[in-house]
Amino acid sequence: MQGSHHLPEDRTTLVPNQPEISDPTTMRVEAYLDHLFAPLASQTTEEQRHEMRAEAREHLLARIAAYEELGSTPEEAVTQTLQQFGKANQVARKWSYNLNAEGTPSWECSRTLAARYFIGSTVLLTAILFGTGSLLNYDGSLFHSFYLLLPCATGLGVGLLAPSQPVRATLAALLKLSAPTTLIYLLWTFTQHFQPWHAVPLFCSIHAISWTLIGSAAAGVGGLLKRAGRKLRTARFASR
Repeated sequence: MQGSHHLPEDRTTLVPNQPEISDPTTMRVEAYLDHLFAPLASQTTEEQRHEMRAEAREHLLARIAAYEELGSTPEEAVTQTLQQFGKANQVARKWSYNLNAEGTPSWECSRTLAARYFIGSTVLLTAILFGTGSLLNYDGSLFHSFYLLLPCATGLGVGLLAPSQPVRATLAALLKLSAPTTLIYLLWTFTQHFQPWHAVPLFCSIHAISWTLIGSAAAGVGGLLKRAGRKLRTARFASR
């Protein structure tokens, strides 16, 4: 299990992200996380530590619940889970090495995911744009799909799946796609015999404003929903 996670953090800086310590299971999990993240706090930002600790906690609690469903007592389930996850100091050394080798893996993962999602959306937009010809000028539903639904769905997906900083990752992806998007609209205007010096600035401006505002807002909402889901699952476990 050690190789499938990249996490770090100092519990003393993460009070808003922690469940109330009200039972032995939670106390043991939080104590384990304290020992695991203490050596790694200097290698990540506070936001990354919030995300990473929440990911680690969720994974541990889910595995503990699975052992309990198989018949283990709560104490046995915690012991089996922590043994399987590995000794805190050994896991911390491995993650520290990975962080030194890779920089900030959660941000890199978010940036890559956002780039892939928005490249896919741009490819879809391009195919529909050239496939429907000049229909964009006359069809309101197509216009809304291009500049409302598509960036909203893409941004929401990034927010729900990115490990950290989904809004920043969305903005970075859109910035990189600005030049290719301009070229797409330029080529499209030539195929439709529009005047490019009028059509290209118009459509590029609409695209840039709508995709930036709606895409980043949706990514933020997706991130909030993801964190709320984590807190809800943690609270449900703690209330058992």
